[in-house]
Amino acid sequence: MPHLYTILLAILFMPALLWGESKYRMAQESCGLSFIVKNKLILVQGEAGDEAGYFLFDTGASELVLNKRYFGRQRGYESDHQYTDVHGHRGQHGYVFVSHFQWGGLERDHFYTPRLDLSPLEAMLGERIIGIIGYDVLRNVETVVDYYTGSMQLFRIDEIPFPSADGRQPDFIIPFQLDGHLPVIRGAAGEAGKLRLGVDSGASVNLFEIRLRDKLAGKALQQRTIPLLGAGGGEKRTPYFVMENLQVEDAYFIHYSRVALSDLAMLRNFGFQVDGLIGVNFFRLGRVSINYRSRCFRVWLGQNDYTMRLQLVNPMKMMSLE
Repeated sequence: MPHLYTILLAILFMPALLWGESKYRMAQESCGLSFIVKNKLILVQGEAGDEAGYFLFDTGASELVLNKRYFGRQRGYESDHQYTDVHGHRGQHGYVFVSHFQWGGLERDHFYTPRLDLSPLEAMLGERIIGIIGYDVLRNVETVVDYYTGSMQLFRIDEIPFPSADGRQPDFIIPFQLDGHLPVIRGAAGEAGKLRLGVDSGASVNLFEIRLRDKLAGKALQQRTIPLLGAGGGEKRTPYFVMENLQVEDAYFIHYSRVALSDLAMLRNFGFQVDGLIGVNFFRLGRVSINYRSRCFRVWLGQNDYTMRLQLVNPMKMMSLE
């Protein structure tokens, strides 16, 4: 069976009148939880209303989204609001009232949130997916992801940055800017430099703007097409390059980096100024934390099948941190 790549990023916005008055809260300073990996994507367990199950951990999503298969539309409220996926496909989404949501120690009561058809994602992953956890949830905590151990920690956002359990300082700290809800860092590949790249853990592959094709092709070691699944369930074949390397900030190169190409007009139409997306591979670096208040990633490099292809931009700077 051919591999199906996913870009679950969907652009949708909540009307202010539906946000509700409640806020996310976390009683304890921190909590630990586990996750599973399917098709490279991170699935965490949580609860919404009477449903419990897996949520996609998705830094490319703007908010909490629930699967319409398990959550009925709020009666008395008819939505004509649309969402747009990475292929430009549009669809209507409804809303559901959530009496209680819990993910680890993070909770919220009595609010509305969008509902979408996530059955294509369920079919691809072979798991019961009740929703997607996005920016509006993640901004309330510092999240530390240890991809290869399947463990995650949540730290209350009003606490100082957490100390590493083993006493290690992070190997590097990567500041990011927020473009809407997307954390954006700088990158370069082929002849394309100073790229603005959104970090999207809901993407199983890196995705660059199609207009960069000529600047990438000269340094591509392989070129083919792949099937790409969008949030709307539509599948589209897109160009796919294996690049000599992808540079991220002044921190590291990843050799033989894979990049899909697509028209990202839907992002521009909503005001996003990015040249592409770095997918969930970013979290395969080892132990990675994301903090939306300090707007930085902290990275403790691990030794794994992904970092075997990693080269530091400035090894002497790394030695000075030890």
